[in-house]
Order: sequence, then structure tokens, then C-alpha cells
Amino acid sequence: MEKKIVLVGGFSEIIELCYEIQFDKVYVIDREDVGQNTIYLGCDDNVNIFFDKVKNIDFCITPDLPIVRKKIFDNLEKYSFRFPRLLSDTAKISRTAIINDGSLVQNGAYISSNVVLGSFVKVNVNACVMHDSKIGSFTTLAPSCTVLGRVSIGEMCYIGASATILPELKICNNVIIGAGAVVTKDITECGTFVGVPARKVK
Repeated sequence: MEKKIVLVGGFSEIIELCYEIQFDKVYVIDREDVGQNTIYLGCDDNVNIFFDKVKNIDFCITPDLPIVRKKIFDNLEKYSFRFPRLLSDTAKISRTAIINDGSLVQNGAYISSNVVLGSFVKVNVNACVMHDSKIGSFTTLAPSCTVLGRVSIGEMCYIGASATILPELKICNNVIIGAGAVVTKDITECGTFVGVPARKVK
């Protein structure tokens, strides 16, 4: 039996990940130009047109921006599609970690013991989440960022490339941490934080 998946967004890295973990057919919604032997279906606004073709196939929502992933999910939820986890074979994931449906862990990521990833979390290449940390639903961890032990990050956050969150900190919902920033204290209001130490800029 063929192993199939539908990617919403057609992110090239995720297409490669799907082939790496032995999907036979990769269907794409919203991005007609991605190639890589994918099969273009259309856009997520007219799923009803091709619903019968994909109703029994797993789905993965690929864009980096949390607000975009959430909007896509809200649009697709009424169809009752399956959104399983998508985990790279080259990621190191503790047997005690909990990763919820719709979440995506890319190549080289490290998920340590007792970590909890909410639904539709995206962990990019070489990102690191250390022990006992909790990442809220629809949050994105960009490449090579580091979340140290016992950190709690809310929903709909974006942690930029190579950013570091120091141990035992709490970050509320809807926060953006800039690339290379170092978070040294709790963040209790939404906004964008950059620099070393990270400070709110908007």
C-alpha cells in the first residue's frame, strides 16, 4: 500500500523530509511550483473540489509563520483530516518526550527528556529543546535556536534562528524572539523582542 501525504504550503525542505521517511506520493496544496515529483492539487480555499481524492490521506501544514499555520488549520478543520506528527529520522527525540498531532520535527533537531510539544509545533533544522520544557501549540522554533531546561513557551510564538532561551523562563503567547537574541527573563506581554539581552522593540 502506498504511503501518501498532503503538504499545505509545499515547503521544499518538508518535501525532502517526506521522501526521507519513505512517503511514496507527496501532494501539495497552495504551491504549484515546488516540483520534486509532487502532485499539485489546488489551494486550501477550494478543498471541496478535490476532497474525495484526499479525504483518507494524512495532512501536514508546512509554513513557518505560526499565524499562517493556525489560519490554514482553522480553514481545514471542518474536513476532519488527519494531522499526524512528522518526525525526521535524523532528529534525536527522547523516549519520554510528548509530541502532539500536527507537529513537525526536522533534521538534526534535539528534543530532550520530558519535553512537551503542543499541536502543530514546528521545530526546524538543528533546533534544541532541553529537558522538561513545554512548547505551546502553533509555535515555531527556527533553525539552531536553543530552548534550555524547564522553559515554558506559549502558543503562537516564533523563536528566531540561533536565539537562546535561558533555563526556567516563561514566555507568554504571541511573542516573536529575533534571530540571535538571548532571553534572560520572563516575557509576560506579547510583542517582538531582539538583542542580547532580549528587549521589546514593538
